[in-house]
Amino acid sequence: MKKNYSFHFSLILFLFCNVSFAQSFQWGRRAGSAQTTGGSEWEHVNSMAVDVHGNVYAVGHVAQASVNVDGDVKNGNGAFDVVLASFDCHGSLRWWKVIGGPSKDYGFEVCTDKLDGVYISCLLDRSQGGNTIHIDSDTTFSGKTNKCLSLIKYDTAGNYKWLSAPQADTISLNTYINTGDLGLNVDSAGNVYWMLQMAASVYFYGTLNVPQTSDYILQYDRSGNFNSALNLKSMVAGGRLTRDTRSGRFYYAGYGNTSTMNVNGVPLSSSKYIAAFDKTGKYIWCKQGDAGDVGGVAGTLGIDGEGSIYAAMLLDVGETFNGFKDKLSSIYISPTVIKMDSNGNVLWGVEAKTNAATFVDGGITLRNSGEVVLHGKFPGLLKWQNFNDSFSLPFNSGYRPFITRFNTTTGKVLGIDQLPASGCEEYATVSDGRNNVYIGGNFYTTLTVAGNTLAKVGGESDWYIAKYGHSNCNCTNIPEPQFSMTKTGQTANFTYTGSSGISTYRWDFGDGDTATTASPIHNYKDSGSYIVCLKVTNSCGDNTYCRQVYLFPNSIYNVLSAGDLRIYPNPVKDMLTLDGVQQGVSVTVYDVYGRKIIQLIAEGKTEHINTTDWSPGTYLVQITDSNGNRYNQKVIKE
Repeated sequence: MKKNYSFHFSLILFLFCNVSFAQSFQWGRRAGSAQTTGGSEWEHVNSMAVDVHGNVYAVGHVAQASVNVDGDVKNGNGAFDVVLASFDCHGSLRWWKVIGGPSKDYGFEVCTDKLDGVYISCLLDRSQGGNTIHIDSDTTFSGKTNKCLSLIKYDTAGNYKWLSAPQADTISLNTYINTGDLGLNVDSAGNVYWMLQMAASVYFYGTLNVPQTSDYILQYDRSGNFNSALNLKSMVAGGRLTRDTRSGRFYYAGYGNTSTMNVNGVPLSSSKYIAAFDKTGKYIWCKQGDAGDVGGVAGTLGIDGEGSIYAAMLLDVGETFNGFKDKLSSIYISPTVIKMDSNGNVLWGVEAKTNAATFVDGGITLRNSGEVVLHGKFPGLLKWQNFNDSFSLPFNSGYRPFITRFNTTTGKVLGIDQLPASGCEEYATVSDGRNNVYIGGNFYTTLTVAGNTLAKVGGESDWYIAKYGHSNCNCTNIPEPQFSMTKTGQTANFTYTGSSGISTYRWDFGDGDTATTASPIHNYKDSGSYIVCLKVTNSCGDNTYCRQVYLFPNSIYNVLSAGDLRIYPNPVKDMLTLDGVQQGVSVTVYDVYGRKIIQLIAEGKTEHINTTDWSPGTYLVQITDSNGNRYNQKVIKE
């Protein structure tokens, strides 16, 4: 009998390809102590980082007795200790450290460079007499002092390198109370940027004098030498520091009480804010909400290759953040992701509808050039705008971690996933540059990842790390899709120009039609603007690239009429007039990259748009009525 080997081979190849391209939660690991904390400061991951080898690092705090990291046990030193743990891409524990003394010690943030350096910021309480601080078994130091803030470096193999403590040995209790960690960032070369709120005192053995309490960014080299300090002339509270590696800009986003916070000397009107400073610490801008002391910007910000900023937050009923207004909140606030350009202009925003208190403190990370990922927790309904899938848990079933994936260009939701848990908190999110994302937090009893159930060893909670992405740990050729387009009338010729080695292509032409060839030709029925997306896959996963394309007649007139509508002058130098618009229609202007420049609701028959600050080039004015009918017109800015 003749056997159909080709069928079997095709089936095996099909299954292999689907396994290779499948993205899901891959593994989870836990850590914690058998001891209860007796308060609200439960054990959890505070921060995570990855190195160039694909290893992941997590820093958090645990109670003292029988500290257990993935089955390996050590005894702690005091009420709380700092734990720094490293896992490889497959989830194997590489090494871990327990750091602290007999009091409460906390790990704040962990960062890596590209030269095998691992840096953590922490508070090591030395205020008790006879206090000995153990940096695991690597070194110790003793002596009673209010000096507590510490920066520690290891290498990626777990070898201790150095410790820096900027405060003076003789600082007062008041200085101790009014000095705090506000964020840590390390660049690829190992230059360290550590943001602190610094009380009036002398630091670094008299080399830095702080005359009054203010927020500073301290700059170190990779050997631990203090180089300089940038005075931000601000006072903020909790949050995270993010640095744009291209421009050197610093962004700080967070939360707090507006009565005690200011940016560049100006009091904040909202606890929800993002502030920008240049590489010298000079103030650039600050964007805020309008609901007063209601929440904050959650977790870390994302910064892409163009300098655009991605932020996670919760918007209250009718609340507006930097011009983006909540439309979904009712009783419960809406999880929201917002993208802004480097000037602080909102490019898009996406909300989710919920029926119970939902949180996004895990923050944002960029998975690849086309995808940004949000990490949060939910206890009931989670339904994102314009996305068919949703989550809905029974009442009182407890919180679960979730992630949501968005396209960086359009904000379109690409997918959602969750982890079954008996209750949890979300604190950290990071991408490894290999199409994988790691999330971290804590869980109360159990957490299930990829069919494996993690159980706490004791106390109120344990902390966890979970990997989302692909099983292939050796990937460096992440697909990078790009395309160009030429047109003839309403026929568009798309040419793939991205990275090679692509296995599958999927085009979405923005009008309901799709294609699976590398360089398709598509006929549009109607002229207008369309968002075209291309998703590609290879053995390292997938990536999606979107851009807005325009199909209009080539001629542009000085004055364009559509019924009673007139848009003029065209070209425009300063003020663009829209005459004859209907009250209540939406007016949106896009640049040639599909980025939203301005959006407004027409309040009368005539609207004026100031284009003075626009860069010269071509723009699209899009008018949408209440029935969804659109009118589009190109405008040239001189």
